[in-house]
Amino acid sequence: MLRLKTLLVTAGLTTQQAAAAAGISRSALSQIINHDHWPCVTPRQQVEGALRNLLQGRGIDAAGCFEVAPDRVSDPTPNPPERKEGVDMLLRKQRLSPAARTHFNLGRDPFDEDPQHPDDVFLTPRLREVLADMESAVLNGRFIAVSGESGSGKSTLRELLEERLKTRAVKIIKPYVLGMEDNDRAGKTLRVAHIGEAIIRTLDPTARIKSSSEARHHQTHQLLKSAGCPCALVIEEAHALPISTLKHFKRLRELKDGLKQLLGVLLIGQQELEDKIGINKQEVREVMQRCELVRLDPLGRHLPDYLAHRFSRQGGQPASAVFDDSAIPAMQELLTDRRAAKRIQDGQLLSRSEEQSLLYPLAVGNLAVAAMNLAATLGMARVNGDLVRKVVA
Repeated sequence: MLRLKTLLVTAGLTTQQAAAAAGISRSALSQIINHDHWPCVTPRQQVEGALRNLLQGRGIDAAGCFEVAPDRVSDPTPNPPERKEGVDMLLRKQRLSPAARTHFNLGRDPFDEDPQHPDDVFLTPRLREVLADMESAVLNGRFIAVSGESGSGKSTLRELLEERLKTRAVKIIKPYVLGMEDNDRAGKTLRVAHIGEAIIRTLDPTARIKSSSEARHHQTHQLLKSAGCPCALVIEEAHALPISTLKHFKRLRELKDGLKQLLGVLLIGQQELEDKIGINKQEVREVMQRCELVRLDPLGRHLPDYLAHRFSRQGGQPASAVFDDSAIPAMQELLTDRRAAKRIQDGQLLSRSEEQSLLYPLAVGNLAVAAMNLAATLGMARVNGDLVRKVVA
């Protein structure tokens, strides 16, 4: 591990802020900090210079920041408390035991199955807005990027969108490569040529794809003009798109018929996507200026409604018969990571609090199931707050 990590903490900087300043993804910065592995696309000298300038701007001596840290660092500034291992465990899949299903008189695990019907999907007012934006991107040619944590429901929203569009005349184009990564060293990358080929194959499966990039671009333009219905490019795992591909979206947005936009673009990815198209990314500024960024929020105060909805769809006991009033605040507490961050200002060490929420459907379901399994083992009639906390103790 490099000394850079300790210096970022001392400066009160998150890895997301540091990655954005350096023009790389958060995952790429983690590879640098933890393994001294540097990205291939962005020159190392450029990344080092940006990170040094960032630290020096916070009053931190950046000398030796890229050296390997010793096993024990004598640093008077304590590191922020790490999230409990038990909470990290809840990001792994939990299954409701047969004993728990019997104990709580449930026909099936309320959190086990993917939605089978549009009514199975829980939508907060904010999620309804996001879904409407996604639909508008497809039908009205908008350019939207949707970002969210793993397990926040991005794929479910995309599937619900496709379900709603089944009765509409619309062409959805979904290019992909298996094991997509944002650089060739880590895996396969989705290139501009793959996107062009996907558009052509979707609009005319029998077409012979032109060999040159300019001829292929013209071919794509003509097919979009003659499509006779809205066309949209939908890319999941968009955080793994290389910068070279992202830059090309400006040209895709130039595919018009007069004033009419011919191709909507919907990018869906984890929060690293925000880093790539962020305001400080000069390489993709022309794309950033044309793209609307939409973020999926945690469940927050909608957690009780989410639990009630999931239990109502399984046809057995309601959520209120399984969780008492103290269980909900305990779940909110455990899935919200509050930590003290340090920063230097005018030569003084100041502290502030940061909050990272894991209150998304996947983590909520795993925590709820783990608590229900424990309650069944202990013979408790309902899950309470103390029992929820025992899951991660």
